[in-house]
Amino acid sequence: MSRPADIPAEARVRRILDQYLTECHDNGKRPSVLALATRLGMTNTTFRRHFPQQAKEISGARSSREPSVGARTRPTPAKSWSPATPGSAAPIAY
Repeated sequence: MSRPADIPAEARVRRILDQYLTECHDNGKRPSVLALATRLGMTNTTFRRHFPQQAKEISGARSSREPSVGARTRPTPAKSWSPATPGSAAPIAY
């Protein structure tokens, strides 16, 4: 059985959230719920359970920010194979 989590006061969460969002904006980074939860000594799930509005605020800030110029992005995987027409794949011999 896990021990009960120490849940911080909402005013403390708000203060740290505001600082965190400002820091992310100044550094050109996208904020994450996990990073804020870690700063508060909580797991991601516990934070989301107790502070759903703040989690939504972070998600909104993430989606409204465009990745910075130097941000690493994953390339889109190329299609490796597709049949010329549906159902034209060669049968598998067993």
